[in-house]
Amino acid sequence: MTIITRVITSGTRWRVPSDCTTAQIEAVGGAFAGGGAYSKTNSVSLTPGSFAYINVGAGSQDTWFNKAANAAPTSTANGVLAKRGDFAGSQPGLGGAAASGVGDLKYSGGNAGASFSADGGTTYFAGGCGGAAGPNGNGANGGAAPTSVDYLYGGPGGGGANNGGAATQPTGTSGTNGGVNRLSTGAGTGAASGASGGAGTNGGGGGGAGNGAGTGGSGGLETIWTDVFGVSYGVAGGAGGGGAADGAGSNIGTSGGPGGGGLNAVGLLIVTYTPTTAAPGTYFEIFTATTPWLVPLGVTSVQAEVIAPGESGGSALGQKGGGGGGYSKSNAVTVTPGAIAYLNLPGSPTYGAGADTWFNASVNSAPTTTTTGALAKAGTSGTGGASASGIGDLKYSGGNGGNNTVTSGRVKGGGGGGAAGPLGGGTNGGAGLTGTGAGGGGGGGSYGAGGGTNGGAGTSTAGGAGGNNAGGSGGGAGATTTASAVAGSNGGGGGGGSATTTGSRYNSAGSVAPVVWTDGLGINYGPNGGSGGAGSSTTVYGSAPTTNTGYGGGGGGSGGTVGVGGASMIYISYTLANGNFLMLF
Repeated sequence: MTIITRVITSGTRWRVPSDCTTAQIEAVGGAFAGGGAYSKTNSVSLTPGSFAYINVGAGSQDTWFNKAANAAPTSTANGVLAKRGDFAGSQPGLGGAAASGVGDLKYSGGNAGASFSADGGTTYFAGGCGGAAGPNGNGANGGAAPTSVDYLYGGPGGGGANNGGAATQPTGTSGTNGGVNRLSTGAGTGAASGASGGAGTNGGGGGGAGNGAGTGGSGGLETIWTDVFGVSYGVAGGAGGGGAADGAGSNIGTSGGPGGGGLNAVGLLIVTYTPTTAAPGTYFEIFTATTPWLVPLGVTSVQAEVIAPGESGGSALGQKGGGGGGYSKSNAVTVTPGAIAYLNLPGSPTYGAGADTWFNASVNSAPTTTTTGALAKAGTSGTGGASASGIGDLKYSGGNGGNNTVTSGRVKGGGGGGAAGPLGGGTNGGAGLTGTGAGGGGGGGSYGAGGGTNGGAGTSTAGGAGGNNAGGSGGGAGATTTASAVAGSNGGGGGGGSATTTGSRYNSAGSVAPVVWTDGLGINYGPNGGSGGAGSSTTVYGSAPTTNTGYGGGGGGSGGTVGVGGASMIYISYTLANGNFLMLF
């Protein structure tokens, strides 16, 4: 059976696929000057549908995977830990230590070469950075900087990755070559006086810079893993050290890839497993960022629900609060077990630039039928995402943003439209009222029009109230001369800003989403109402919220900082038959 390789490059948690019960897990630590360590745990027992906690090293950070707790593991039963490479400063940066890691196989990152400074620190030569460890061995050390200012030496080379050869100390005005890789090739070329070092290749270290303000070359990346989506990853050699002229600083090279010493080198997690058919039951996945999705074994049909992003509010006369995102659901999308499905989840678009959210079971483009996927339209130019332009068996439109209005050159923002949801369309944001010192409009309610109301218009001093949710409640109060705007709750729209100058009363409030879906960690998801529009006096603009707690709600309008709409999300669910019903998460 095909072995699955999944590479994790970011995040704080990872959902175990429904067809994964046991996995091999590898880790590469982050790095700065010293190279990152490598650790591998051969077999970790996992529960399909559960969440594991992860940390992927960025800069000088450890990389780890723990199935049991949100902390670095202490035993291979729970995961793996690869130690970071440390910052150097004027002293050598140590590579990540194998002895401090957790794994059945562990190797250390290479140390950075010693740096040297003189003349009160004005003349400074950087040492080469250490190479990353990998599955084939320790990373090599970077070369040491020159220890005399009698000659304006160049910087040293970087260490090789994955058990490469060490670099040597420079002996003239030119930088030395980087360390070779484990195959005794790939060293970056040391630079002549005043120039930057060459990049290493295939795990070789970067070349050292020549005398002057040159930069060391980046370490080369050696490809080791290719994930199920066809993307290749590996570990890198260390970056070369920088040169220096009298009175000039120096620059080490940037990281050439995971684990290689250099500026803010990242780490990696690699999960490898043999898929098995999941147990009978109902499963789901929640996505909030664009990524391919590997269809589990035994799954031939899924239900896909899509919420498009809410548009950010406008900031000028003739513009509006942002339109709310639309909602679409396709009941039975045909998928192929073990194949890749595609998702597109854009963030909140700027005013007038709507972006669709979609799921497609077979190709990396928007679907055209409900059997291949689902698509929801984003709000654009103040108009909610239109259901007629979506793809789904059930479709609802987002609410429209309220009009921005102007007095004495000052824009009073309209409220953002509410997001559509599984109960119906979002409602409209209220308009900012024309008049001296007018407040902003309230945001529209979300989670369906049944009982939902539009946001209220601002008055000469107060902001409009947010629209209610589908249950007839939740709209936030608008700001007044004595109180700030109130956020909407359970999908209600946020209150609009006032015309007063006290505290944040020019500013409007956002909306909190209702609980429609809950993941295995108890985190709630749902479509939110729109943000309120910002208030304004004759001399000052107010601001609308720059964050929106939920998905799809439109951002409030303003002449100052405009409101940012809610992000997009996709909910995929499927049922595996031939057994008793089992809700796993």
